[in-house]
Amino acid sequence: MSLNSRQWNLISESVLKTRQNERIQQQAMYRLFQALSNGDDDMLRRLLENGVVLDLALHKNGESAAPRADEFFPADYPFNQMTPVLWAAFNNDVPTLKILYEYGADILFPAVAGRDALTLAMWNNAVGAWNWLRDTAHEHGMNIPWNQRSNDGKRITRLMDAVRLRNLFAVQEIVTHVDVACWDAQGRTALHHNFLQDPYTDVDYQIARVLVDFGAPTRVEDHEGVSVVALAATPEQEALMDNVLLREISEEARLKAEDQRNRLKASQDQPERDPTEPGFPQIQKPVKFKRYM
Repeated sequence: MSLNSRQWNLISESVLKTRQNERIQQQAMYRLFQALSNGDDDMLRRLLENGVVLDLALHKNGESAAPRADEFFPADYPFNQMTPVLWAAFNNDVPTLKILYEYGADILFPAVAGRDALTLAMWNNAVGAWNWLRDTAHEHGMNIPWNQRSNDGKRITRLMDAVRLRNLFAVQEIVTHVDVACWDAQGRTALHHNFLQDPYTDVDYQIARVLVDFGAPTRVEDHEGVSVVALAATPEQEALMDNVLLREISEEARLKAEDQRNRLKASQDQPERDPTEPGFPQIQKPVKFKRYM
């Protein structure tokens, strides 16, 4: 069925209004991040009182990128998009977190690649922001999703992120709330990720001790058939393993583990794609169909 001129005009007007609203929101978000970067609390409050949407994300690259958005992204910020709450958490800016929360910001919303403000605070070792987010969530009866996973297909848990970031203080807290035996999309546990750190540092050893003390399995194999004990390659790692287990490991198992380690090391030379970039394959939610009687 063809559309008449009136219908086409209505569609055109709707598209135009949508684009205008998007530009207005983009400009408002840009001004909001200007206030954040300048530490201008008065301007921040005025913008929030005028109804700036707090859960909108500022994009650095791609079709959704705002002009000059990269000015507001910290140099070591790991993703392509950022909300005001994530910005404050990453920058350890507790006073700003308090203002945003006062105006209704969702401090536990997984806004980027399935990760929330707690994880972004952990990413930058922002202990003050981490403690405030955790304590505020507890005081107001929020359930912190300690078992949160990334939504980029890798299913990396919060604990695995902490292990890979070598964040000992976060690991020490997270292990009290989760099952340390959980695995990711490749079948690797947090201890697998720990033993694959290169170079293996004293902090990695301390983290491994915490994981083992909380029952991290050492025999379990990932989807490639590589166990944690087979990955033990340094004296520090072997010291954490049962001597009987170490003697049971075959040469074939050790070679398989070494091959995996070498492949992972080679892959680190390739830049990892940001799952928030346009065009990155996303995990789709299952479609729910209505049931008719």
